[in-house]
Amino acid sequence: MHVSTEPKIRTPGAALRLALALAVIAGSLAAFAPALRAGFVSWDDPLTVTDNYAIRGFTAENLHWMATTSHAGHYQPLSWLSLALDHAVYGLSAPDFPEARGFHATNLLLHAAGALALFAFALALYGRARGRVAASGARAIAFAAALAALLHAVHPLRAESVCWVTERRDVLSAPFFLLALLAYLRATPTGPVRDVRPGWLALCTGSALAALALCAASLSLADPQQLALRGPGVAGLALALALCAVSCVAAARGVDPGRASGRSLWLCASLALLLVSLGAKAWGIVLPALLVVLDFWPLARWRAGDARPSHRALLASLVEKLPFAVPALVFARLAAWAQMAQQGRLDVLAIHTPGARAVQALYGLSFYPWKTLLPTGLAPLYPVPDEVSLAEPRFALGALATLALTALALALRRRAPALTAMWFAYALTVAPVLGVLQSGPQLVADRYAYLAGIPFALAAGALWLHASERPVLRAAATLASVAALAVLGALAWRQCAIWRDSESLWLRAYEKAPDSPLAALNLGLVRAEQAARTPDAMRRIALRDEALRLVGEAAARRPGSGLYRMNEAIVLADRAGDLKEPAHGDDLARADRLASEAIAQGEASGLVDPSWYFQHGRMLAAAGRQDDAVAHYERALALRPEWPVPRLFLARAELDAALREAVARPEEALARVERAQRELAEVARAAPPTRSIAAAQEFASTLRESLLRRRAAADAPTAPAP
Repeated sequence: MHVSTEPKIRTPGAALRLALALAVIAGSLAAFAPALRAGFVSWDDPLTVTDNYAIRGFTAENLHWMATTSHAGHYQPLSWLSLALDHAVYGLSAPDFPEARGFHATNLLLHAAGALALFAFALALYGRARGRVAASGARAIAFAAALAALLHAVHPLRAESVCWVTERRDVLSAPFFLLALLAYLRATPTGPVRDVRPGWLALCTGSALAALALCAASLSLADPQQLALRGPGVAGLALALALCAVSCVAAARGVDPGRASGRSLWLCASLALLLVSLGAKAWGIVLPALLVVLDFWPLARWRAGDARPSHRALLASLVEKLPFAVPALVFARLAAWAQMAQQGRLDVLAIHTPGARAVQALYGLSFYPWKTLLPTGLAPLYPVPDEVSLAEPRFALGALATLALTALALALRRRAPALTAMWFAYALTVAPVLGVLQSGPQLVADRYAYLAGIPFALAAGALWLHASERPVLRAAATLASVAALAVLGALAWRQCAIWRDSESLWLRAYEKAPDSPLAALNLGLVRAEQAARTPDAMRRIALRDEALRLVGEAAARRPGSGLYRMNEAIVLADRAGDLKEPAHGDDLARADRLASEAIAQGEASGLVDPSWYFQHGRMLAAAGRQDDAVAHYERALALRPEWPVPRLFLARAELDAALREAVARPEEALARVERAQRELAEVARAAPPTRSIAAAQEFASTLRESLLRRRAAADAPTAPAP
């Protein structure tokens, strides 16, 4: 019978763990409680939630959409499902959407769940690092783990992920990501690899490669808007999942099979948790690399019995990660596919060279540690400047700091392996969002520190743990920790105010980056929306003029971007509604020209946005060109068939045309009315009932009856004259 040599790790009492867990939850909720008073914001929230009718209900069509769409530039089926659950519970009532509180509450609860998962992971990590400990040491580990979880959870850098509903993917993926790491710790013994079985590792490798090949054969990315199945299809994906499980079991049998009980079960659990995390956000693609870091420290699996590095142990450790690499590679490909499918993703890639993006990456690696230590001046947008070069001091200093920290981490790999592991765990976690493959207009972003900041919190907890061993330092370290939590919590509370509404968000972005085209554009669109809701004519005109100035300012800075041209056209067309001829016609004509140019630019680059066709259709309808408007609405629906708004406008355009043709061409008018009725029926099925839909249906019914009566009267035989 095998006798385990794994060191016994004392755990704190259940009462203490429960009390600390409740403290972690309470601190996480308290720091971001102001988010419950926030609404939706105009940065992607309409795209993902308020205008997204595909999350309104669990029909087969909606579920298929959630599982296959690249909408919003992410492949995130689990995040779509969670938003659909929120809608099922809270609903969505335009135009004010008071239900935003419920969506924010879900984000907040998921953030607390992530903090709790971090507490559990830190508890296990510190225990492994310290080996056999006394009961007093176990209590200290519990306090250190709670401190690490709280320092991470209440930090103002978390505000963007917690307070922005669109970033549901961050707070939903994090708990499963951390639990996957925890399950791996439970599965893996501490100490050098002692028993390697090549046959099982060969099975592990073969199963993983077969699973990867099956995924590639079963998925088609030919359509940029929707994932499709091909070849083996669902059966191929199911078999690939089974092969990944086989690969996990083979890994457990191939490396130290007798040194940890239930190893196969825990490795399979870690794989399953990784898959769930990836379903919420692709950030889990870094997990296999983090497992290698855990093998370096605290598990110390790469050394032979005489403490020398063992190439055999290292190779076995790497092969053992192949089951995790399969979903990581698949979801990395899906993430790249979804990003490149979205409008505007190529703009920054075209501007900056690979060398400039490398400079950006070096800057980003130093930015997040600095903002973790000194979280002031945080902004919702840090735009990529036109020039990214080491000639600029901030980029030169950032690159030097990154290189120095990396060199220090490598130099300390034997004397302080924990610090080496912390730095490389951070660098690996943040690597996908460093800008090497740019996916947006941001140089860096606070939300990118949501997972990447965890190693710093764990390091802070470890520092307190070391200080607590000395009575002289224990009180000072504890006081410093409490003070840090209080300051960070206060800053987080204040940071929540930025995300209160669209105006506060874009005012802050414009204040921090007045040269940013995106900040100017979105602040202009906020003013345009405020104008649309303002009954006072003079105030409305003033707001629309300010909106046009801001949007024009943004378009002037990005003359080659269709996005800015299209939004300038939208604001112009809205302003035309308040003007009389000839200014009314002039604004509509200019809006039509700008919209046509924007769409042509998009089509030339292979990137099309259904909302552009819809908005251009609105402009054409306002100019009386109903047939052209109908063609644009149809194009929008071809790209996004689940969207009821252009369908409603299409029906209205058909009714307007039918009304004009009722006398001269009654049969054509009747056909238009009947089409409008069919489209309105689809709208009523997909969208919640509103007065505008009901009014359009009533008008269509009345007009149809009138046309039918007119046809009947025309067909009736006339009495002969006496």
